[in-house]
Amino acid sequence: ECRNRSKIMFIDKTFDFSSLNAVVLTGGFKTKEHADGIEEVAKIIGQQGPKVYNVGPVFYYKQSVSHVFNRFVTHEFEYIKNQILPSLVLDIQFEIDNYFQNITSASYEYFSVIGILCPENMPKSCAHTIPGTEKPLYPDKGHLTVDASSWVAKELKKNGLNFE
Repeated sequence: ECRNRSKIMFIDKTFDFSSLNAVVLTGGFKTKEHADGIEEVAKIIGQQGPKVYNVGPVFYYKQSVSHVFNRFVTHEFEYIKNQILPSLVLDIQFEIDNYFQNITSASYEYFSVIGILCPENMPKSCAHTIPGTEKPLYPDKGHLTVDASSWVAKELKKNGLNFE
């Protein structure tokens, strides 16, 4: 069980991970310093045997998507999707994703969710709906919908995240 208290990540060292094949670590990190804790946690878990995966953060909006749709209710969906939402994407998760992509860790394998959601790794390239549909990825500032989570999981599997 991983816990976050006062921006310090620690792990309950009494938890036995040895019976597990793999452990997936993920988090909505708000700073690179906070993300630094992953290495130590992954090392502790990995020493007990399971493979450790670090699944990177999703991007966040400055405002809730439902709030944006309510505020711009008189505008066309395409305008909101193509003009308003891209301007509300925060930069910090891109910095954290870049940080994880550029470090070499012996303790875990990194998978980028930003790379799936934003193919050019820039806020302006982010998808705001599930590709091929008009279903929004987010109902709020930074939580994927159930359908979006399923789509991202399938994409992660295509990228090699597989427990079988």
